[in-house]
Amino acid sequence: MGTGYKGDSSSTTVRHSESDGTIITYREVSSSDGSPAVDINIKKSTDSSGVKSQKIHFVKKKE
Repeated sequence: MGTGYKGDSSSTTVRHSESDGTIITYREVSSSDGSPAVDINIKKSTDSSGVKSQKIHFVKKKE
């Protein structure tokens, strides 16, 4: 289980820290295109195994 959680009902960003140093951030509105996004930052992780940090955007399909 993670070690930390930051966010509240009025915030559009939620940050969660895992015990290994990984930081997971949910942004309701990203700065790049306005879509919701999840960032997985493993720079401070004790076992990143050479994997890069990831940014995942949830973009709606155009109709």
